[in-house]
Amino acid sequence: LDFAAYRIPRQNFYLGQHPWPVLEQHIRLFKRDSLIKWHGQLHETPEVKGKVGQLSAVLIHYTHRDLNSMVEKTNVWSETEAKLRLKAHHPEITWWRFPRVMLQAFYHSYIVEKGWKVGTAGVVESIYQAFSIFITYAKLWELQQENRQK
Repeated sequence: LDFAAYRIPRQNFYLGQHPWPVLEQHIRLFKRDSLIKWHGQLHETPEVKGKVGQLSAVLIHYTHRDLNSMVEKTNVWSETEAKLRLKAHHPEITWWRFPRVMLQAFYHSYIVEKGWKVGTAGVVESIYQAFSIFITYAKLWELQQENRQK
């Protein structure tokens, strides 16, 4: 079969050693002339023309090696994410949105992505996901406040 691109399963390892139970699937191998365009400013995704195949070999990804690097990365990425949400005319941030998005992030990480199977590292990562979305929304709120004063 002639595929334009291949989806590769990715195994994330958190805090340098803890494998996450759910494999992500990403298009990471494609013919250059099949690329239509890239989507997104964070976690860019290629759009390709043609059939996409599936590889069975797993790509190992050591993400979030330690808490310090997690916080540094969140501070940078949350700035970009907040600006993208502002540009997309995200609704005005109110107090109740913070606990809602934080609970959703924790639930998704801990329950849907089975973080509970990783033990303490799964709790740390899931709480961290809630913290990370809080930082993004707090920065968005701050940007909205600045725009109101202009």
